[in-house]
Amino acid sequence: MRALTHPARALPLERALGLGPALRIEAEREQAIALGAAVFEERAIVLGRMQRAGRVLDAALFDEPRAGLPEVLRRATTGAHLYLEGEGMLLALALPSLDAVFRDAEPRSLLNRNLRLFLRAFASAGLAAAYFGRDFLSVRRAPFALVGFDVSPAGTVLIELYLRREGSLALPQALSSDLERATPRFAGKPALGVRELGSELPLLELAERVVEGVVERADAVGEPCVLEPLELPYLRVEHERSPLPRDAGAAEIAAAPIGWIDLARTPRGVWVGGDLLAPVHALGESTPTNAASAADLPIDGALWDDVLLARDALRR
Repeated sequence: MRALTHPARALPLERALGLGPALRIEAEREQAIALGAAVFEERAIVLGRMQRAGRVLDAALFDEPRAGLPEVLRRATTGAHLYLEGEGMLLALALPSLDAVFRDAEPRSLLNRNLRLFLRAFASAGLAAAYFGRDFLSVRRAPFALVGFDVSPAGTVLIELYLRREGSLALPQALSSDLERATPRFAGKPALGVRELGSELPLLELAERVVEGVVERADAVGEPCVLEPLELPYLRVEHERSPLPRDAGAAEIAAAPIGWIDLARTPRGVWVGGDLLAPVHALGESTPTNAASAADLPIDGALWDDVLLARDALRR
């Protein structure tokens, strides 16, 4: 299989967040692996694609003026939020199908199988990374990289990893809502930067090594490609109810293994989002009819049974 490799480079975070979606389009068009990386130096909060902002963040982040507060942005992939300050890195991998590299990959094992590509690649760069489930990679049991994913209706997969050179990806308590302060993240363990885990490589060099390692682990033929990151229409988060539809009712929550499911009634049914990792097209107001129709849809951080039970309870 071919692997289209976008060169690792320094980008403003706003542009870096559009890299993964551009790679996914290329992977679908070329029916090849597409991957790339970006490094940046900014202070920002990055929400998962379907997280309700006000459930996660302190209300002061939406007050005016906002001087001294970090930007709040939204990425393309589902999953939980992260906090960036100083040097950070995004790794993005797009696959034409969830089993493009590992033929035994199934919807429930999308991450378990395909994150193997990154584990070997990080090891070759001096970080003995491991994946124990949930939504992060660890080195010596210390979380260091947050994972998000999305799958298009055509089955093209996008996996993103975010990490910092120094410091934790965890949202500071002062920027968190009351509920978020009480929610354990990273399995209750302190998340660390790669330098604190022993890597002295500049992030750009680490990114290049990881991209090379992924191509090698996939047993693919690397082909350079240069893509223009997409502009994300949902990038800026400006109000607490984002990304709920404007006509949604009161926001509700239900517990999930890695955090919370966000819900709200709408005139058309029930909107569903949250911290879980699942295809965007199967969330919002387009959740599966029942468990049988969800059987081929990847999910992590929850079960479709959890999601549908919470949705149907709100319908009553």
